[in-house]
Amino acid sequence: MAYQTRGRDPLLDSSMTEAIEKRGKELLGLVLLCIAAIAGAMAFSYHPDDPSWMSATDAPVNNWMG
Repeated sequence: MAYQTRGRDPLLDSSMTEAIEKRGKELLGLVLLCIAAIAGAMAFSYHPDDPSWMSATDAPVNNWMG
């Protein structure tokens, strides 16, 4: 025996859902660009005398990202 239930109306209409999805993709793209810029700055300003996670020293950090 199957019961029939009334379907719910969507929380947001289709145009609002599309706009949110589009802005979400744009935001994700901006976040990825920022991460790439940070990684590029770390690689570009690499200095071999920087302290690393394997060596604890009081020497100042020389690269741009610390």
